[in-house]
Amino acid sequence: MELLERDREIELLNSTRAKSADGSGHVVLVSGEAGIGKTALIKHFAKAAPTATRFFWGACDPLFTPQPLAPVHDISRQLSHDKLVDALLSRNRLSIFSTVIDEVQQSNGPTVIVIEDIHWADEATLDLILFLSRRLHETRGMLVVTYRDDELDSEHPLRQVLGHLAGRNVTRLKLSRLSRKAVEHLAKKKGRAAAKDLYALTGGNPFYVTERLASLSDDVPPTIQEVVTTRLSQLTPAAREVLELASMVPRLRIERWLIDTTLNPAADTMAECVSFGLLDSHAEAFVFRHELTRLAVLESLPVSRQMEYHHKILEQLLDAQQQGESVSLAHIVHHARAVHATDIIQRLAPIAAEEAGTIGSHRESAAHYETLLDFTDGLSEQDQAGYLEKLSYEYYLTGQIPKAIEVRQRVLEIRERLGQPEKTGENLRWLSRLVWFAGKTEQAQTYATRAIEVLEALAPGYELAMAYSNQSQLFILTNDAPQAIQVGLKALQLAEEQGFDDLLSHILNNLGVSQWRLGDAEGQENLERSLQLALEHKQHEHAARAYTNIASILAENIRYDEARRYYDEGIRYCVDRDLDSWGIYMRGGRAHLLVETGAWDEAEAEASGILSTHAGAAAVLLQPAQFAMTHLKIRRGDADADQALEKAVELIRQSKELQALGPVSIIRAEAAYLRGDLSSVAEELLPVYREATQKDPYVAATLGYWLLKADAISQPPEQEGNPFSLLIAGDWQGAAEMFDEIGRPYEQALALSEGDIGAQKKALRLFDQLGAAPAAGLLRARLRNENIKGIPRRPRPATRENPAGLTPRQLEVLACLVAGLSNQEIADQLYISHKTAGHHVSAILGKLEVASRQEAAQVALQEGWFLTDDGQANMHTEA
Repeated sequence: MELLERDREIELLNSTRAKSADGSGHVVLVSGEAGIGKTALIKHFAKAAPTATRFFWGACDPLFTPQPLAPVHDISRQLSHDKLVDALLSRNRLSIFSTVIDEVQQSNGPTVIVIEDIHWADEATLDLILFLSRRLHETRGMLVVTYRDDELDSEHPLRQVLGHLAGRNVTRLKLSRLSRKAVEHLAKKKGRAAAKDLYALTGGNPFYVTERLASLSDDVPPTIQEVVTTRLSQLTPAAREVLELASMVPRLRIERWLIDTTLNPAADTMAECVSFGLLDSHAEAFVFRHELTRLAVLESLPVSRQMEYHHKILEQLLDAQQQGESVSLAHIVHHARAVHATDIIQRLAPIAAEEAGTIGSHRESAAHYETLLDFTDGLSEQDQAGYLEKLSYEYYLTGQIPKAIEVRQRVLEIRERLGQPEKTGENLRWLSRLVWFAGKTEQAQTYATRAIEVLEALAPGYELAMAYSNQSQLFILTNDAPQAIQVGLKALQLAEEQGFDDLLSHILNNLGVSQWRLGDAEGQENLERSLQLALEHKQHEHAARAYTNIASILAENIRYDEARRYYDEGIRYCVDRDLDSWGIYMRGGRAHLLVETGAWDEAEAEASGILSTHAGAAAVLLQPAQFAMTHLKIRRGDADADQALEKAVELIRQSKELQALGPVSIIRAEAAYLRGDLSSVAEELLPVYREATQKDPYVAATLGYWLLKADAISQPPEQEGNPFSLLIAGDWQGAAEMFDEIGRPYEQALALSEGDIGAQKKALRLFDQLGAAPAAGLLRARLRNENIKGIPRRPRPATRENPAGLTPRQLEVLACLVAGLSNQEIADQLYISHKTAGHHVSAILGKLEVASRQEAAQVALQEGWFLTDDGQANMHTEA
């Protein structure tokens, strides 16, 4: 496994080795729990040490009766002479210890002795460690010992040895667990998306993380099961019983009172569980150090034993509840489900779900409703429908849109069958919202219309007001602000007449977005009022939506600092309350903002994290992240930019909304320009451009700039304050200054590239700083064709392994160019499309800073990138 978050420890080991090599010997104590990576750290340190350093390795073993001086026997087998063997045969302790220190003192170079797992050491080995520690300081030796500090009780003999090890030549390194970020990194490298669950399961223990990632199933990996089973066998029966009971409580603390009332263990039994490193003590509760350890203990129990514990725990919890004690409802429902206590589940699961939803634990709320709906015996169809509606809502909040749709359609059938038009209208309105999230705009509008038709036939009420507000929202999403305002005002009037104050946040949100986009100053005020109302009344969905819309419109208006603040606040709000439907969307929006403002590394980390972790989320939720990643890859000339663009196009395939079509059209235009083929996409982009001229001036100006370059339009409409409008008007300097002022370096360079020679050279430097190889390559080629002197060169590596920063695939394409192949011939040889071959050729020209295929081939031959050792051309490529 990759060694992560150990830089400080490696640095300390290296500095200590250097001091020892200078004649000031040291002892290093490396401690940590089982699986924390002590051996991996020492091996990494040894591998990187200077070749003159000698390493001797010894280890202690977990034998019932330890072998005396086992590490010394290990070391004796690594020596080229028999002095230490003779000393061992003499069984004279002083002779053995002296021989070891003599070996260090008489060495011509630095010596490192590693003794692992000294918590299993015999008494003689512990004495050896003390002996060496007092004599190493005047040698070129270094003693590294490792031990598990979680297995040392107060009586362990190693504690006394550690107490004697002090002074300037002793360094202590206690290894910590991996952070959540490190675990997510390892999961991503393995192509595993459940990084959050992985961290919770393993607690960041490197061994557990590695084994879990290597396992192809959701069961506890056999290696972990074996380790835990072995450790359990070393406990007393009473301690094992405590651990078995504790294993029945999933990822929850098991309170001391519950253990006491169920098992009544002795104090030394609990101390044994803690000192053995399996349980941690927290105030009046205990918790397993690793969730995988708990699962391993649980899986070791027969089903009959598990059921016995479930019954005992449930009985104790219900007794405590009846006596007025504060008891976790989630805890009760869990054990009730295990023993199929239907009456308890039907009584308490709905309450547990409501409580979880109120505090923002929406995933837990959904889980409680799922439990309840598995035990419906005796529940009326009416009650079941009500619970299904609540479950669908929780799915919606947590981004599980397909599940939310499926459940809502099931409810709709029930409500229609029961003849309940008001509830039928409500569920039609909800389906309108949900299918929009699935990217089906026309179907969303159909459901919205049907909902209003059903509800308008009834007396005006809450559901009709909400249906109006939902339709207003759909008009916003299709950029029809006047219609959105008109319907929104109908919703507002009805809500105010009927006193539906809890609808105001949703309605004001729609009105605010529409007014703001039409230039009405009241729009931002209404949006911010919508947010405050939602926060005050703890309306999680409405608050998340308000954060999303405020941040998005601020970004549209190029008010990046304010947008970033609302994105950050909104994302934190959503993460704290399991509101994935908006958290994912806002994180993607923030990533695109980072692309525009030149923070490309940060943007890539944000976008890739979303796309890998939430790959199965609804299309609408993933759009901003995919747009950000696609834009970034195209601007950098990444080899997989075409695939990213195809994914972006696929995400909007069923969408008719300009808010999705606009960004993708701009990205497509930019990609086509960089490969020198802008005219090929112009015809497809014209309908989007024409709609934007009516509904989104910013998209119209940006897209108009590219279409004007393709000679697809004569003159786009001007937009005051838009730098692209300045570019269209020929004011490259004004556009560059405006882009610089608002913080968009790529577009600033784009504007400068249309200026004089000095401006173009500045543009090159900006492109290079960003890593925008295709744009830089195009500009360099243009300047060379005009015989401009003093063109800034893009630094590039000249190694045969990675010349000019070309990807492996681009090197294959370059070899084909050297061989004189056409794009179609390249495509046939490498099993790629003709279009992809063209993109690779364009990227190569940019990275090599040349204007033609022939120049690229000439550079490759001059640099000798495809020459064998005998100077012959090697045109072999692997498809």
